[in-house]
Amino acid sequence: MAKRIGFSPLILLGDTPRDDTVIGGGTGQGGLNPEVVRPSYESWLNSDLADDYYPAGVGINIDDYACWWLDQGFTAEEFEAANPGRSWNSAWYTMFD
Repeated sequence: MAKRIGFSPLILLGDTPRDDTVIGGGTGQGGLNPEVVRPSYESWLNSDLADDYYPAGVGINIDDYACWWLDQGFTAEEFEAANPGRSWNSAWYTMFD
């Protein structure tokens, strides 16, 4: 009878992550990212972000951009800074509720 040769799988364990260790480089961390780019309306329209967020309008327009803008937590002042020559419409605060 032949002798069976077997082996036990060896599990190598490294150091256990500490509480301050972020696995994956922190990509899943919450909170506001100060480096988020606030695109202009024209840039937003030409990006993958553009969508019909406010279906009461016809197609994708400035109302959809404003709805997206508010969903991101951006302010009216940031809107006007990102869109020179465009004024924030205060009605946008209530028309998406």
